Amino acid sequence: MKIRNGFVSNSSSSSFVVIGRKIYNHDVKKEVQKGKDIYCIGDCFGDGEDFFQITDEMARIIPDFYYKDIEFVEVFATNSYELKYKDFKDVEFTEDTTIFSIEGDYHYTQTAQDFKERYIDEI
Repeated sequence: MKIRNGFVSNSSSSSFVVIGRKIYNHDVKKEVQKGKDIYCIGDCFGDGEDFFQITDEMARIIPDFYYKDIEFVEVFATNSYELKYKDFKDVEFTEDTTIFSIEGDYHYTQTAQDFKERYIDEI
């Protein structure tokens, strides 16, 4: 008989702490072109939210007016489980800076085609 000691999990999610600010969908393309790290907090899957970075290709297909229940965030700092001072010491906090706690699903959107099928084709 085998005995297993320690943590066992079959979860397909990961926790993130994110410091950033929400942005409007009509600003996503411009901010990505400036080289900013823009992420999407999308649909909730079985084990967490669809949390992924917006690529240039994704930014080009986001309509100016987008009503689907997803959020776009300019990310200043992110890390799994915890953020240490060194992770955000250079962040300029403003009144619209927000700290998010996200349970991200491992089956997150990875390509522009995934993004189009999951979010754009539905509108």
